[in-house]
Amino acid sequence: TIEWLDLLPDTDENPTHLESHSASIEERLSSLWPHKTISHILIIWPNDDHPTEALSHYGATVSKLVQHLERHSLHPSLTVLTRGAHQVIDQDSIYSLSAGIGGSLVETLRFEHLGISAIAIDIPPSPIASDLECLLGTLRETGSKEHQLAIRDGVQYVCRLQKADLPSTKEVNLDPS
Repeated sequence: TIEWLDLLPDTDENPTHLESHSASIEERLSSLWPHKTISHILIIWPNDDHPTEALSHYGATVSKLVQHLERHSLHPSLTVLTRGAHQVIDQDSIYSLSAGIGGSLVETLRFEHLGISAIAIDIPPSPIASDLECLLGTLRETGSKEHQLAIRDGVQYVCRLQKADLPSTKEVNLDPS
């Protein structure tokens, strides 16, 4: 069973509407979980075409969702799906700065809510069939130790630091005094 829950309110910027939208989300969550077993939650992060207030509200609503899960001792895995948040291959460019917030939210969740298993998956802004096939396969997998993935041309990439070869043009002296 798939339950759809719209976390993003209409684009009117009325603060009262945002508060009532949050309240309706909380009511919907309360009505769903006493009766259903939920093993996975997929959050599709919006791109830059939404007003800043709506994006801020979206993050706050995801936070309320996580608090609700913890309050009721529910431990589904949580996936935040972004589009174009990272430059992964040479042909990439950063498509959506706001999508980067979704990945940052996962980092925060991992440290502040230890009972929640969270992962961020970034796909290209215009995914091809092999990207979507790889995404579906990734969503079916369980127990991944990775918390941040990108999918490009049907291939999974993980974030790793590596030594960069930088040209050294002058010496730098550090003076601790």
